[in-house]
Amino acid sequence: MIKFRQKPVLLATVLLFTSNFAFADKCIKPNTIKNYDNVGCLHEQLAKVELNGKSGFIDKDGKEIIPLQYKFASNFYQGVALVELSDKIEAEYDSSYNRLIAPLLARRRCISSYDHLNQYIGVSSSKTNNYRFIDKTGKEIIKLKYNHVGNFNDGLAKVQLNDKWGFINKTGKEVIPLKYDYVENFSDGMARVQLNDKWKFINKTGKVVFTVPLKYDGVWSFNNGRAIVKLNNKYGFIDKTGTEIIPPTYDDVENFKNGVARTELQNECITIDKQGKRVNK
Repeated sequence: MIKFRQKPVLLATVLLFTSNFAFADKCIKPNTIKNYDNVGCLHEQLAKVELNGKSGFIDKDGKEIIPLQYKFASNFYQGVALVELSDKIEAEYDSSYNRLIAPLLARRRCISSYDHLNQYIGVSSSKTNNYRFIDKTGKEIIKLKYNHVGNFNDGLAKVQLNDKWGFINKTGKEVIPLKYDYVENFSDGMARVQLNDKWKFINKTGKVVFTVPLKYDGVWSFNNGRAIVKLNNKYGFIDKTGTEIIPPTYDDVENFKNGVARTELQNECITIDKQGKRVNK
């Protein structure tokens, strides 16, 4: 039986909007002499700043690009940011960090990031009409009408309305109908969706590519043409046809990047290629 973490409870709560927990990434902050209450890291050449309860964006030189006018603003990702216009918000990290990621970081020595465990970041709210997507000039591009919206990945964002999920593009058009019981973000051109207790991978046109085999305990999103699978507490990889390319034999693995992935087996750190062969790194 494939086990995925529970679907989100729809509360007026914002979960911090980001692509993944990038533990190894360096935080680069802008040069500014203004005394903001908070200055964030640069994301896509812009950094979120806060002053007196208002949020906006500055560039690397400290120039204000988008005025401090929002009650909440996410970091920019794939050219857009989520902002909130009114009402107090309550922000919190995805609980999977403390439940899944932190313990793994504490005990693993070969794997430096756990982005494959971070599957759900977005906003769930009964008042989504207060939220907007803006571009990097501050122009409003999408006014939200949904109970839930995720961040944009591969140009599409997951949305939910009346307990059904689908996807919108950056103009707000529903390009994949809201018919699924649950969906994950697109990654590497594919998204995992659930309908009638069956999990499938679809492409960006909404076409089903393959159904996830029931034998796995867990299956993650695709990166670099491979998706992590879990079976009996061991990890391996499948390709985009659902074929098992690397059997679940490793104690831990990381997503593929630039054709290689770091793994751990019996306390040995091993770098493998996309066919599972060891490479010198």
